[in-house]
Amino acid sequence: SQANGLESVFDLVLPAAVIAEKSGSITNIDGRIQKFSPALAARGESRPEWEFLVSLAKELQADYKFYNRLTSTEAIFKAMGQEIPFFR
Repeated sequence: SQANGLESVFDLVLPAAVIAEKSGSITNIDGRIQKFSPALAARGESRPEWEFLVSLAKELQADYKFYNRLTSTEAIFKAMGQEIPFFR
C-alpha cells in the first residue's frame, strides 16, 4: 500500500492505533492520572505502540522476564507502579 508518497523516506512503518482505538492513561500537568478506554475498534492490522515495543524487546531478547509480563495496559500500569512510586 502507498503512504501518500512518503514510503521512500521510511525504512519501517508500524500500523499504530490512534488514541481512540486503544486504552491507557494520560498524566496531566497537575499530576492527575486519567485512564481511558477505546471508543473504536482498531482498524486493519493496527495495534497500540506498547505491543510493538514488547514484541521488539522479545525479539531482541531484552530482559524477557520483565517484558513477558506486559500483556495489557493494566499490566503495564501495575509494572509502572512497582518501579515509579507516583503510579501506585
